[in-house]
Amino acid sequence: MTLPEITPSWSAFVAAVAGALTHEKGRVYLDANVLIHCYEMNVAASEDLLKAFETYGPRVSVPAWAAKETWDYTTNRIAKRPLRPLADRVRNELNKFQKESTRYIDDGALKDGSAKDDFLNELADAFDGVFNLIKKVQDYEPKADLTTARLLPFIDERLLVSNLQTILDEVSRTAQARMAHQMPPGFGDVGGGSDDGADDGRTPIRRGKLKNPHGDLIIWLEILQDCTRQGAEQLVFVTKDTTKGDLTYLPKQFRNDRGRPQPNNGLITLPLPLLVHEAQQRCPSIRVVHVISVEMLAHVLKSLNVEVGNLVAALQAEAEEDAASETADGLGASAPPDDADYHAEFGSADMTVELDDQNPVDAQIRELNGEGWKAQNQAARKLAPLLSIATRAQRIQIGRGLVEAAKDGALAPVEFLTRALGDGALGVATRSDLLIGVLAQVYIDETGVPKKPVAPSDLIEVIYQHQKTLELREAYDAVISRCQPQARKYLLLPGDPFAELPLTLVLENGVLRGVSTVGASLLEEAAISMRAIQPSGAPMTMTTEALVERLAAEFVVPKRLFASDQAASTTFEVPALTGFIVWGPNTGTLLR
Repeated sequence: MTLPEITPSWSAFVAAVAGALTHEKGRVYLDANVLIHCYEMNVAASEDLLKAFETYGPRVSVPAWAAKETWDYTTNRIAKRPLRPLADRVRNELNKFQKESTRYIDDGALKDGSAKDDFLNELADAFDGVFNLIKKVQDYEPKADLTTARLLPFIDERLLVSNLQTILDEVSRTAQARMAHQMPPGFGDVGGGSDDGADDGRTPIRRGKLKNPHGDLIIWLEILQDCTRQGAEQLVFVTKDTTKGDLTYLPKQFRNDRGRPQPNNGLITLPLPLLVHEAQQRCPSIRVVHVISVEMLAHVLKSLNVEVGNLVAALQAEAEEDAASETADGLGASAPPDDADYHAEFGSADMTVELDDQNPVDAQIRELNGEGWKAQNQAARKLAPLLSIATRAQRIQIGRGLVEAAKDGALAPVEFLTRALGDGALGVATRSDLLIGVLAQVYIDETGVPKKPVAPSDLIEVIYQHQKTLELREAYDAVISRCQPQARKYLLLPGDPFAELPLTLVLENGVLRGVSTVGASLLEEAAISMRAIQPSGAPMTMTTEALVERLAAEFVVPKRLFASDQAASTTFEVPALTGFIVWGPNTGTLLR
C-alpha cells in the first residue's frame, strides 16, 4: 500500500505527473465530468483541452462508462441558454438595491457630500448601462453543436474496449461491501450526504444516488482492466471529482519551489492508499497512480510547454466570483506620492529580497511568488490597495512577483499591472518602480546581468505598450540599458525604433522549412525537445497565426509587430524536430 505524503513538494509533484503523461508505458484516462466540462467552457478552451490530450496519442483513453455518461449529458441535459437565469437574478438584485437605496439614503449621508438625488440619478444611469450589457448576452446559446461534433469523434477514437459484463457482475457482487467499508472509488455516492441534497444523478445524498450509483466504480474497474492488458506502469486519471473524499486525499499544504509550506487549496490531490493498493494488486506492472483535476492538468501541461492559454483563462474565470468576493480590488494610492525628487534607478541588489511575513505587503509578495492561480490572483488583488504604503524596494519586488505569477498563467497579475501603469494618479515613482521590477525579472538574472528573456504574450504587450510614455522612459532606461551593449542578440528590446518585423516563411510542398526576419533565421530543423515547436516531438499542422504567436512568446516581442509574407490562415506541416534556435545574451547568436 502506498501512503500519500502529508506535505508534498509542488515541483516534485508536477514533474511526476509530467513524467507519467510522457512515459511510453503511461496511460491517461478521462472521467465523464472532464469530457462534459467541454460544454461548460468556450470553444477555444475546449479545443485547448482536447488538443492537449491528442498530443499523447493512443495512450489517452475514455472508459466506456464515461462515454455513456457523456452521451447521456449530451442528449438530455445541455443548458440551452445558461446565462438567462443568472441575468434574471442580477437584474432582480440590482433593482432591489436601487429600491432600497431610495428608501434608506438621506441627503448628507454620502461621504463625498453629493446630494441624494444626484446619487440616485447616477445609480440609475449606471444600472441602465449594466442592463443593456446584460441584454446583449442573456440569450446567448453556447455552440453545443460544435462541441458535440468535436467531442464525440474524439471519444470514439479513444474508447476502451471493456468487458462490461464481467465488470457489472463484479459490481453486483462486491459494491455493497466496498461501499460499507468505504473502499474507493465512489463510496461517497452511496449514502452519507445531507437529507436536503439535490438529486441530480451525480450528487451524493443520504439515500444514495438513485441513478448510476456505482458509475465511478465501473469506470475504475475498466481502467484496471486496460492497465493490465497494456502492461501500464504509470496511471493518470483526470477527473473533476478530486474534492469528494472518496477518491483522493487533499493535503492541507504543499512545499513550494522555495521549500516553504503553502496552503494547498485543492491543487495537489493524491490517490487514497486503498486505490493505489488495488491498482498494484490487480495490475502488478503499475508503479505510480495519479488522480488529478483539470486545473492541475493545465499546470502540468504548461510545464511541458503545451499551449493551453485559453483553457487556463477559462479555468480561472470559473473561480473568479469566489476570488473577487474574498479580496479587495481597488488601486490604493489615496494620494499620489511626492515625485519631485524621484529618480528611476536599478541595481543588482534589487534582485535579492528578504520578506517579513508580519508586514502586510511582504506577506502578499510571498503569496504572489507562490504556486497556483488562485493564491496568485488573490495576492495581486490584495496588493492593489496596499500600493500607497509600499516602499521602493517592495514596489520593485511586487513587479518581479507579477512576472512570475503571469508566467505561471495567472490572469490577475497582468490585469493589475495594466491598470497600475495606466493610472497617473499613482504617481511616477510607484509606476516606475513596478515597471523596473517587471523589466528586471524578464531581462535580468539574479546576479544583475542580462539573461534570455521569458514572458507570456499578454505581459509582453503591457511592457511594450508604455515604452513611449514619457514619465516612464527613465524606468525603461534603468533596466534595458544593461542589455543595450548586446542588443544585436535580441530580436527586439523595449524602446527600439522598429515599427514592424518582416517575417519570411520558407514552405516546401506545404512543409515549414524555415522562418527568418531582418536577416536572421529563427528556426532549426533538429532542435532538442525543450526548444521544439511541438513539445511531444511529433509532426503537427499549424497556421501562420499560431506560428506568429509562438515566435512572439519565444522571442519576447509583441505579436502585432510581426508582418508575415503568408496569410494568417495559411496552413502547413511543422516537422517533428523543428524548433527555435539557441539565442540570448550568453550565446554567440546575432538576431540583427
